[in-house]
Amino acid sequence: MSEDAVRRERGGAGAAPAAVAADEPGPGPQSLGKRVLRPETIGSFVVAAVILVFFMRRLQIDPQAVWDNVQRANPWWLLAAVAIWYSGFILRAVRWRRMLALADIDAAHGYAIPTTPGLIEILLLSWFANCVAPAKLGDAYRCYLLKQESRAPFSSGLGTLIAERLTDLVVLCFGMLAVGLAIFRGRLPSAAFHTFELGGALLAIAAVGLGAMWFFRHALERRVPARFQQQFGRLHDAIFSSMREPWLMIGVSVAIWLTEGFRFWFVAISLDAGIPFAAAMFIAMMGSLLTA
Repeated sequence: MSEDAVRRERGGAGAAPAAVAADEPGPGPQSLGKRVLRPETIGSFVVAAVILVFFMRRLQIDPQAVWDNVQRANPWWLLAAVAIWYSGFILRAVRWRRMLALADIDAAHGYAIPTTPGLIEILLLSWFANCVAPAKLGDAYRCYLLKQESRAPFSSGLGTLIAERLTDLVVLCFGMLAVGLAIFRGRLPSAAFHTFELGGALLAIAAVGLGAMWFFRHALERRVPARFQQQFGRLHDAIFSSMREPWLMIGVSVAIWLTEGFRFWFVAISLDAGIPFAAAMFIAMMGSLLTA
């Protein structure tokens, strides 16, 4: 059995950094700047702007009235919202560091993983990329930045990110259902129910996909072009290795989504909107689920 095959059988994600350049196909993803300036990306911005203007007119949103409300907002509650929002990035960085370690991407396996502040910086850059670029490009950019900093394989970093997103999806679906049933006394409005149906469908797709990867790994790997089989093996191993402590990851995810709810609630308080915390939590989770 070859050395690369032995590594994959032992976990795959812990391959030595020296092997990264040899078994990663071609250079890493294009820089964020180059991708943002591509014609199709600029076109997506134009389409997004048109959609925004369309809905503002259909919903009869008055920009001046919005700006007046912003000016009357209580700055202290807004500062509290900013603080609780950014504290969530600390939790995300701690969780991601643990997932990377479970996937053998740490100093013990030869990777110079950034410190927690360094991971927070990568997360902030990826969130910014998600705001200015389409199709969640910031997620791929996060894996690219990790590879640049630590020489960890891009496919392994992507595996931990997929596991992270799946954990968040589970917490979002069940959290929104629990809070929604409590708010609406067991009867969800049609819009909320359809959103929950969307989340359930995403969970079902994820479950089928993970099951197929787990039970039919070797059959799937044989169907992958030879030059990408190592990447598929590392992706597979990183996903399942980083999910070995599910209850810990779910607990951290619950704390992260609580920060989302508090952030929305603090903003509502600053505007004197009179939204209860449970309703703020429900709205924050529903909004996140719709963009999942």
